[in-house]
Amino acid sequence: MLGVKPLLAAQTIDCRVAVHTLCHSMGAYVVREALDHADDGIETGTDWMLNQLVMIGGDVDAADFVDGNKDTESMLGHTYRLTNYFNRYDEVLQISNVKRAGVAPRVGRVGLPNNAPSNTVNVDCSTYFDTLARPDDPIAAATLSHCWYFNDAKFYADLAETLHGAVDRVVIADRGQGSGKTLTLTKT
Repeated sequence: MLGVKPLLAAQTIDCRVAVHTLCHSMGAYVVREALDHADDGIETGTDWMLNQLVMIGGDVDAADFVDGNKDTESMLGHTYRLTNYFNRYDEVLQISNVKRAGVAPRVGRVGLPNNAPSNTVNVDCSTYFDTLARPDDPIAAATLSHCWYFNDAKFYADLAETLHGAVDRVVIADRGQGSGKTLTLTKT
């Protein structure tokens, strides 16, 4: 709620502020809860939207990203476009999944479900990540599998195009078509 009121105050009729939100790991949970909280309790007094919401290695339940889910309705309802970057090699999110007895796969490891709303898309980074050099130390390798995005020029170029929003998500350079609503970050 504290983040929504300044956004609304900055918006005027002739100049609307476009806000993009990026969240990594548990940040996806924090953003989900913050947006839900903004819809509860104190009235915001107006409708509000995030332009782009980007989850990177998100540590939230993948299955929740469907129409009508009470946990994600605010996140999905206040976002023009949601892009989910995920990596099937993410060892940190596998540990998070184990804590839940394997019954709630994380969106940052398996992607959004195929029946996620039309304003969402996956970018599967697994094949690209598999081409990157990994350290021999198992702890460093696990950390890299979850945080590599923030040291990778190709990822940043893709993210910049995503946030710029000038072209449709399916034609961003260095993306291939996966299955369903999933695109892939390619090696080239």
